[in-house]
Amino acid sequence: TRDHQGDRPLRCDTNGDYPLWLAGIPQPKNPRFRDHFSLPEMDASLDAVLSKEQPDVVHIHHFAHLGFGLPQTAKARGIPVVLHLHDYQSICTRGQLVDRQLNPCDGPEEAKCAWCVLEHVRARPSLHVIGRFAERVGLRASARQLVALGSPRESDLRPIRARFRATKAAFSSIDRFLSPSQNLADRMVKLGWISQAHCFVEDLPLVAPVQSRPRKDTDTLRLLFVGSLIPTK
Repeated sequence: TRDHQGDRPLRCDTNGDYPLWLAGIPQPKNPRFRDHFSLPEMDASLDAVLSKEQPDVVHIHHFAHLGFGLPQTAKARGIPVVLHLHDYQSICTRGQLVDRQLNPCDGPEEAKCAWCVLEHVRARPSLHVIGRFAERVGLRASARQLVALGSPRESDLRPIRARFRATKAAFSSIDRFLSPSQNLADRMVKLGWISQAHCFVEDLPLVAPVQSRPRKDTDTLRLLFVGSLIPTK
């Protein structure tokens, strides 16, 4: 996993039930769009761990903060790779196939994706300086909206194409895809990103439904939400 606390050497934490390898790769001060999918430092760290551990299979749960180069790193050593499809992050920069106005998206396309993340694909060191000043004076949201004005230009599309290429390269090195739901698996196949033959839906054990107690008209209805409280959910 990635340790954001600072630039520290790759190390193994053996205090838990299993060895946990941590790669000390801090967040860049002036991040660029490609920094969220291209992390050569993480690829090198994984390669060192594979050399040490010699695993039979590499099971990746997410690319977030790890980069899209992990499958190729494992494949270069002849190790089979499994990717767990927890959401659409691998094909959607926003993660949920929901656009910046919280409308459902019918699939990635260059112009649509660029419009969704214009302030990120246009990120430059000079803009980060302005952004930090805007945050100090309480105008961060307005500054982001200003950067994202207008339609995507050719220069905005290039980073999106690079992300698409990174996804396709990663997927070409993956032997099996696991999906927690049939809907997620079917949509990834329908969108043409993975093949039906390489995608498997988890066979989760059935859980007995919780028996509700009899309610009275005066009772307060209490709901338990399990998950991340984000606008798209």
